[in-house]
Amino acid sequence: TPHYMSPEQAMGEREITARSDVYALGCITYEMLAGEPPFTGLTAQAIIARVMTEEPRSLTLQRKNIPAEVEDAVLTALEKLPADRFATAAEFGAALTGSGGSGTRRTTRTSRSPASGSDSHRWPWASRWAWVPAAALGLLAGLLLSRHGVSSGAPLRASLLPPAGDCDFAKIATSNLIQLSPDGSTLAFVALCTGARALWIQRLGTGVTQMLAGTSNALYPFWSPDGQSLGFFAEGRLKRIDLGSGTIRDLAPAPSGRGGSWSRDGVILYAPDVFVPLSRIPAAGGEPHVQTVLPNGNQPTHRLPYFLPDGHHFLFVEGVTRGLQGSLLVGDLNSSATRRLLDVASNVAFSQGQLFYVRDGALFARPFDPDNASFSGNAASVIPGIETWPFKYIGNFAVAGSLLVFRGPDGQARQMDWFDPATRTISPAAAPGPYLTPHVSPDGQQILVDRSAQDNPLADAWTYTPATGSWIRLTAKPDVSYTLAWSPDGSRIAVKGANDSVTHVLSADHRELATYAAAGPGLGPIEDWAPDGSFAVGSRQVQTTGVDVTLLRFAGPGSKPEVLLATPANEDCPVLSPSGRLMAYLSNQSGRPEVYLTALPGAALHLPVSQDGAFSESDLAGGIAWSSDGRTLYFIDGSQHLMAAAIGDGSPITIGRPRPVAGAPDGVARLSRAPGGRLLVLHNDQRNRVPLTVIEKWPAMLGQQ
Repeated sequence: TPHYMSPEQAMGEREITARSDVYALGCITYEMLAGEPPFTGLTAQAIIARVMTEEPRSLTLQRKNIPAEVEDAVLTALEKLPADRFATAAEFGAALTGSGGSGTRRTTRTSRSPASGSDSHRWPWASRWAWVPAAALGLLAGLLLSRHGVSSGAPLRASLLPPAGDCDFAKIATSNLIQLSPDGSTLAFVALCTGARALWIQRLGTGVTQMLAGTSNALYPFWSPDGQSLGFFAEGRLKRIDLGSGTIRDLAPAPSGRGGSWSRDGVILYAPDVFVPLSRIPAAGGEPHVQTVLPNGNQPTHRLPYFLPDGHHFLFVEGVTRGLQGSLLVGDLNSSATRRLLDVASNVAFSQGQLFYVRDGALFARPFDPDNASFSGNAASVIPGIETWPFKYIGNFAVAGSLLVFRGPDGQARQMDWFDPATRTISPAAAPGPYLTPHVSPDGQQILVDRSAQDNPLADAWTYTPATGSWIRLTAKPDVSYTLAWSPDGSRIAVKGANDSVTHVLSADHRELATYAAAGPGLGPIEDWAPDGSFAVGSRQVQTTGVDVTLLRFAGPGSKPEVLLATPANEDCPVLSPSGRLMAYLSNQSGRPEVYLTALPGAALHLPVSQDGAFSESDLAGGIAWSSDGRTLYFIDGSQHLMAAAIGDGSPITIGRPRPVAGAPDGVARLSRAPGGRLLVLHNDQRNRVPLTVIEKWPAMLGQQ
């Protein structure tokens, strides 16, 4: 266990000798004398980090009556290098009595300082491991313990924290999927460091963590069979990076990639967009070819392909946007024919005869015969709750050999604060909670917000009154998220569930006044209301042009949204200026989300506002807000910093250079304009970071050995 583990065990040295047992015996003796082990900490990770990098405290400073020869013997047993310890326990015992001739060792030890220039040479672990996150050391220690037979059959769990510094694992809502290399030696994941999203790898055998240059905004990573390359999606393209050289190759267009898989025969099967069939392409590059055939009706989607061991059969999800329903299908590279395997829509992984998938937020394993692509037994629950994003049919887990890695449910706890750009003051609007997107009422007295539960990724819509701290639920059916908007006079509320195709307009006392049909699930036609109340702007997602901005004119019952902006790129998050003449929105026409400006009614202009990307959390709006006078446009850049650009609503329209807003909180995720020049900002609560959980010997959880 961590308190008694020798440094060479934690380092993964191939040869573990009796000197490692001497180290453990030294730890026990130290604890008998001082009352606690030589290295302690709140977590296993912290303990291992101290074992690697620190010297034990002097025993005589803690108890003056400890004989010098006893301290000398114990500290000799605790030397970092095995060669500096006693060769046997008998030698250690003799030294404790003062008859072991250990005085020369003691003289050598006391003459050097931990801060001396020769320390890194004398203590190779100190220089080699001081920078490694403690969580990586804890993971390493756990895996090595199990492989050295300390735990013969029981599963062993460890936690893995994000890379050191201001980093966090990207949320699954932004299409981050952790991926284990086929041999289980390396973990790939997407992390946000100072707000910048990129692909990282960690070598589990050494703890070394590395960001992969050139992978900004990477999505849906997947491994090559030899573990030497990674495929991923970024900037509207399917790409691969070769880890040895760092070379990145652009393989094919993928406007909104939805997963890929790499066969042992060098074929990449991938989903290039939302409403298109799967395609295939040689991993070395070449011409893409369509592999599957979409069924008719209800905007079907094919995504999340996964090759089976034979290299030509594969599994994938066929889903429909209405109801977020779907199934797991089996396909073959030699044919476009497919067959239904299971009425569950989830990414999958196969290992040691078990197929893993997610159902209702839990991770299941079911015996599976890959040769016949069929189940051979009943499903068993492995993990009762993992991080999921039902809107994209994904759960955050990976399996390779006997190693299972997953991320637990994230309650998305965020801080909802008032921020005044003029005075740079921040004050809480509500206690931290699992909020998604807030909207301040025109009079500033209420906040309309959808929020989830700490133990459930689904959300309901609520109104919150800051003055009294009271919450009122608007919806009775949890959904992935809700699109919410206030009318200009605050007398009406528009509510639409992501899994619904109807927007409901409610009165102040929550009676339904009207309904408006949309093209299908998604954000819907009322995301922002015009100042005069005559129309609203929103968005839709369709097979032909992706996400488009729509305009809904309130001309009476039966009014339907019309297309305002539709290009091959995605346009969403429309926000109207206080005059109603300008509209800001997000578009990925450059290959990454950026803020643009256009003038109404024609929307013929497409003027760029942001210059270094804009934050976009998948399928959720709320990253743009106007000042009350319409002269400043606030937005969140790609590093989640609050930015401001001066806007001139004249002829021509002028746009100032965006600048960071002084005094604003970090990690901003949502904005809403409030009266009096204030903003309501939703920003990340750093206390809510969820680590990855690593389980070695998961088959024992299913009663297997």
